[in-house]
Amino acid sequence: RGQLSFPEGWDDGESISLEYLAVDFDFVETLGLEIVAGRDFSRDAGPDASTAVLINEAAVVAAGWASAQEAVGKRFASPGSGKPDGVVVGVVKDYHHHGLQEVIGPMMFGIRSGNGLVAVRASAREVAPVVRHVEATWEQFFAGYPMDHFFLDTDFNAQYAQDRRLMLVFMTFAMLTIIIACLGLFALAAYAAVQRTKEIGVRKVLGASTSTIAGLLVTDFVKWVVVAFCLSVPVAYYAMTRWLEGFAYRTPIRVDVVLLGGVLLVLVAVVTVGYTALRAASAQPARSLRYE
Repeated sequence: RGQLSFPEGWDDGESISLEYLAVDFDFVETLGLEIVAGRDFSRDAGPDASTAVLINEAAVVAAGWASAQEAVGKRFASPGSGKPDGVVVGVVKDYHHHGLQEVIGPMMFGIRSGNGLVAVRASAREVAPVVRHVEATWEQFFAGYPMDHFFLDTDFNAQYAQDRRLMLVFMTFAMLTIIIACLGLFALAAYAAVQRTKEIGVRKVLGASTSTIAGLLVTDFVKWVVVAFCLSVPVAYYAMTRWLEGFAYRTPIRVDVVLLGGVLLVLVAVVTVGYTALRAASAQPARSLRYE
């Protein structure tokens, strides 16, 4: 949940909004977070349970402090009370608490009990026995109350379920489009070969090789494939750019990937047309010249 906080050293009335997360002493270790300055919460430090807080690197930047080391020992005041809401004992390295669609925002962690969630860290081989043990322990202390559990990686990956469905739809339609295009190219190449049967015969009589004639037929089709690719690149670039704008952290559209797609497209066209072209170019000149 969001919380307005007043960093130490700011003018009265000036505040920043922090996402506050109530945790326990073992939160950082359990989730494998990294402390970049200061220390973690400690049960041996009496005030930690009431006044100590951790913040992330984004909160350091939002508060205007020069470094994570400088933030250690600084105070935050809660709205209206004027009392310290917390003293920073450590700074956590930024991590993605939400999906990649959102920028990592400033966060504050404080010791609060009874938040209703318990995190358990276990290796993949120990998941089943750990879940059974947790269920048995829950039943022992909270008999009659239902226990609901989920896996953090599954919950995090669920944020991208819609993008995965979109990817599957695009891949399906892309494959169908390629298959239909290949069938169309094959049919057009066969039709063009029939239309140019006499031309092929004349060229062979005049000394043209099979590879030369096949290359001529393939080139006639490939050049249009190249033209189509050049026309489609700006449209695809615009569509991909608009889609990636939905992510705060995104990969750039690299030129080499686009060029690789063009090379693969040309290879598919050559393979599709090449068989028909070679077959037409390999025909006997006499039969080609008798063709009506």
